[in-house]
Amino acid sequence: MFTGIVKGIGSVLEVREYKTELKVGVEKPKKDDFSDLKTGDSVAVNGVCLTLEKVLSDMMQFHLGYETLKITQWNKETLQNQKVNLESALRMRDFIGGHFISGHVDGMAEVIKYISKGESLLMEVKVPSEFKNYFWKKAFVALNGVSLTVNEVTENQISVCLIPETLNRTNLLNQEPGNLLTFEVDHWARALVSVLKPMKT
Repeated sequence: MFTGIVKGIGSVLEVREYKTELKVGVEKPKKDDFSDLKTGDSVAVNGVCLTLEKVLSDMMQFHLGYETLKITQWNKETLQNQKVNLESALRMRDFIGGHFISGHVDGMAEVIKYISKGESLLMEVKVPSEFKNYFWKKAFVALNGVSLTVNEVTENQISVCLIPETLNRTNLLNQEPGNLLTFEVDHWARALVSVLKPMKT
């Protein structure tokens, strides 16, 4: 489990094709949250829960399987040299500052536009139409692994506010219209929508 409070940003240093899957090496941040990582630990990479295959002094290595590649649409070209948001797995003693995130992303959201609001930015993204019922004003969403509050919902577009601290800590400032971000709907929203669906007989 994760909280959506990004602990560091790392560059994708290497991407190797492995049959129909990928082996990816990501820069290891020089921060306490990543100092005691070991093989088998979970790390959220742009919101996607990945298992560490190897930990080096300056790099973390992951294996990206079929399901991850299908949902994220990641490939060698889109990953190489990208800067990704990183969060180590939640420990029981940790302060929970965002919301519970599994790292099992639902899909990709398209950046539509940014609107400047003082030192903050409003970012509008488009989500697949089948997920529009999972979002409402003041609901949670994770975009590229960042815990955010939904400000407005219009059809299948949502708006979130990126405050200066979020812009400084994450890779959301570096996005452009048309870019794709991972998204994960809030667990409470998922449960509520599931309960309210008509019962099949």
